[in-house]
Amino acid sequence: MFSNILPSIRKTGSYNITNMNKIKTLNKEIIQLKNNQRNIKYPKGKAIYIIKKVINNKKYYKIGYTKDLNKRLKVYNTGTPNKQLYKYFCLIKDASIDKCIKKYMRNKEFIKNKEYYVANMKQIIKIINNCDKRITELCCGYCMKCKKLKDITYHKCKYTY
Repeated sequence: MFSNILPSIRKTGSYNITNMNKIKTLNKEIIQLKNNQRNIKYPKGKAIYIIKKVINNKKYYKIGYTKDLNKRLKVYNTGTPNKQLYKYFCLIKDASIDKCIKKYMRNKEFIKNKEYYVANMKQIIKIINNCDKRITELCCGYCMKCKKLKDITYHKCKYTY
């Protein structure tokens, strides 16, 4: 700091951070470490869930159905160094919505039969709404706040990056 930053500030009056990617990466790591320490208990009951994976700066979404969100998450976290949390979830009454969503998402499948999809949240929300009009909200799997479907893409959670 004293050998680079202060001389630059004295000379030019400012310091230009040239390695912003390193800072972004470190911030992501800090958030991930904080999430690893959190112990979230999800509500009981049948639910659909969305998990977001970022691989090589590409977003993939896994959409699934479970009778128990907590048990399902334990399965996903077996053998992984960092805790996986749900991006969004929604308690449901009718399990057939899962088949409907997967039928609509079939052409967006990243790897056949892996149920990871190349899509964006607006597309996923539209499909969920087409499959069951009774679903009006999704809940954030990190902060547990529930938002109306039309507002969920604007939700900024302090526990995500």
